[in-house]
Amino acid sequence: MVEAASCRFINTNRLTSPSIRIRSPSISYIWARNVPKASIHTVIDEPVMKFKTQSMSLYAVLNLNRNATLSEIKSAYRSLAKRHHPDLKQNNNDDDRDFVEICNAYVTLIDPTTRAFCRTTTSHRSTADPPHCDYNCRLQSPRYLSISGTVVHRPDQAADSVTTGSSIGIKQQQLTKMNKRCLKFDKNPIQDAISRIRFAPASNKLLISSWDTNLRLYDVDQSRLVFEASGEAALLDCCFQGKAAAYSAGSDFSITRYNFDLGISENVGNHDDIATCVEYSEETGQVITGGLDAKIKCWDSRSMKSPTLVTTVDVAVESMSISGFSALVAVGSSVNIYDLRKFNNSFYSKCVDIQVKCVRPYLDQGFAAGSVEGRVALKYYSSNQSNDEYAFRCFPKAKYKRHNIAAVNDIVFSPLIYGALVTGDNDGYVTIWNAQSRKRIVDMPKFENSIASLSFNFDGQLLAVASSYTLQEANEMEIPPRIYIHELDDQYISSFSDASSK
Repeated sequence: MVEAASCRFINTNRLTSPSIRIRSPSISYIWARNVPKASIHTVIDEPVMKFKTQSMSLYAVLNLNRNATLSEIKSAYRSLAKRHHPDLKQNNNDDDRDFVEICNAYVTLIDPTTRAFCRTTTSHRSTADPPHCDYNCRLQSPRYLSISGTVVHRPDQAADSVTTGSSIGIKQQQLTKMNKRCLKFDKNPIQDAISRIRFAPASNKLLISSWDTNLRLYDVDQSRLVFEASGEAALLDCCFQGKAAAYSAGSDFSITRYNFDLGISENVGNHDDIATCVEYSEETGQVITGGLDAKIKCWDSRSMKSPTLVTTVDVAVESMSISGFSALVAVGSSVNIYDLRKFNNSFYSKCVDIQVKCVRPYLDQGFAAGSVEGRVALKYYSSNQSNDEYAFRCFPKAKYKRHNIAAVNDIVFSPLIYGALVTGDNDGYVTIWNAQSRKRIVDMPKFENSIASLSFNFDGQLLAVASSYTLQEANEMEIPPRIYIHELDDQYISSFSDASSK
């Protein structure tokens, strides 16, 4: 019999019907009438569950042999669930197994990835023993239990142990083992909020702009700072111009160009108010800027004497991105798409029904927009794909954070994995999604600060995360800004593909 901590089943949505409390010597349940199965979770109040038969196979829990097929596993689970469900279990049932055991056996064995993972954990057994997974593998090592494929973490553990669906612990373990390091700035650490980070187009050099007025260039491969330039104003954005130069947008209305080879910087243009965005187009050689003056300016990078084109929009420009010959500009609850080859004469606006905080291109098909209220909308350029457009709430899997509204500060798409979408929010969560299957893949461990900016390197093997308070926050945290580099290895990429196919 299970010697369990108190568990409770709760509806994640508001309970609109009366609830019934059922108690037993080991488990107490709070059950709402007519609650959908998908909204049921288990919360564990103690760290370890002990079983009378520790070595019992998960296959034996479902009355199956270890060669059972997926259909046989599903059929056995349905049959046992009807007998052992808390609402249906008969008092005269002398079977020692508990509904939680059955659910955990099912969720583990139905997923080929975790099924194989559990087999590898028992490789120390005698060759005469069948290669099965015992309960220690499933319940004592991971930090959660699951009911009906929904996984939640134990509240006595850190929130960074959250994962999703039937993928359970293997992807979280891979994330924990993923090579992660914090960039070191020994001589002159970042003193104020980070506004933007960007990897170079063809190298692992990272460009960093911050509110401490400094633009920095960091060589991630060599773990050293290779360029730093101080100014007189906070920097709100930055971008590369090839590999030898960069631009920044400043709070003193200025657009500044930096030459890494010569080690110099110069003011090349101005807005009528704070400059918020700057982008460089490799295709046209143009510098595109935006600001709180509600103006979008195009500059010829060869001269930069005066803007070649100026367009006024209805509200201040919050975010901007370049995709080929298209410029994406966030304007309130819409995104304006401009053709850089005929800027003034060719643009159209696409309403996204959210207050846009950031906009990023999705290959050459469309864009993703993040909002101040924690939503992400995926839109396509072509009207033929309008039926594929959708929006979703971007919250962490941790149940107690679901109703929090945190702004989506940045979005990046992986250049390596098709459809891999990464979001970073104001609560310090980085989440990886599959834009094609519309599934959450995994939540990264929570960061100590808000996520100010994200960036993939050119081959998609490195993900840079800027953990920093933002100037939108009422109270700045005392924890200093940090930049972390995550190395995405082949094992992690394989786990993404496995989870996406389910």
